[in-house]
Amino acid sequence: MEEMLKQFQLMRSFTSRGISNSVETFGRIGDALPILCAWILVGLFLAVSLPVSSLAAQDQQQDVEEPPAARQNALLRSHFGEMYPPRSTWRLGYKPPANDEFAESFIDRQIDDYLAKVEEQLVRLETNLAVAEKLRERILTLRTDSAAKQQYEEALVGFERTLKEIQNSADSLKNKLEYAFAGLAGKRKLEHTIDSTSRENFYAEELRFLRRQTEQADERIRNYLFRSVNTVDVKDLQEETMLVCLYQVEKMAKEIRKNLK
Repeated sequence: MEEMLKQFQLMRSFTSRGISNSVETFGRIGDALPILCAWILVGLFLAVSLPVSSLAAQDQQQDVEEPPAARQNALLRSHFGEMYPPRSTWRLGYKPPANDEFAESFIDRQIDDYLAKVEEQLVRLETNLAVAEKLRERILTLRTDSAAKQQYEEALVGFERTLKEIQNSADSLKNKLEYAFAGLAGKRKLEHTIDSTSRENFYAEELRFLRRQTEQADERIRNYLFRSVNTVDVKDLQEETMLVCLYQVEKMAKEIRKNLK
């Protein structure tokens, strides 16, 4: 009997402690209720705002991925359309149906490949021009140093070779662009003449001329072919075209090489 009374008293003790702890727990929850509400509001805000930001990011990505204007160039599409279908699938007398998805996709890929090659030529032209400018500075430093005659002559050879690369790059790029710019003026008399002071200053003005013409050609080519919207000024298509700029670069590089000899 005494054992049963002890167990009963022990159970009452545990029950009273539980009630006390529960009261304490509910008290703590009450204290934390404002913080809990704040977190709920933050969660609701994030739930609403995240989808909106995600849609905005998707819209921005779509803007970035817009196809270049060159894909809508009728001359380019006609030129590459004549290559479809590839000879591996060619059949005598075969003509793709109108709005053929495979043909359109093929033309798009060909134009993208064409743009990659144009980009490569632009980078090559810019790189060679930067090298020529650095070599000119080196030559100006070395030509007054009698102990650096060999380095001076090597720099001269490198300068002439780089000008040849500039000449070839401009000519190659011009040829690549001509069928995309059918009807545009491609030649004009060289606007700058090398005079007696050119060699004394070691073609400072001539290299500045090359720089201006290269930058103008680059800007107009990119505006016409690479932008999602064609932004070429009418003057650029009628007078100082990108083809004329490249022609000026080619001829000026050739004239400097001739004057070096």
